[in-house]
Amino acid sequence: MGEPALKYDELESLALALLPREKLRLITRLTRTLEQEYIAQLPEAPGWPPGFFERTYGSLANDPIERPSQGEFEERDPIP
Repeated sequence: MGEPALKYDELESLALALLPREKLRLITRLTRTLEQEYIAQLPEAPGWPPGFFERTYGSLANDPIERPSQGEFEERDPIP
């Protein structure tokens, strides 16, 4: 088997003893790892149903959105 796992208190004291540059490297590595673990457990991108983008991409190709003229710009008094 491998080495025994460190307890939180032991790990914290080791992390606090690091130089600032090493602490930054550790935080960066832990952040990336946590992001990957979090994303890996998501069933799909949050908030969008599965296949949403595949079904809707190009749906307005034959009916493009047009922006009509916006008219004249209203002149306002300057703010003092």
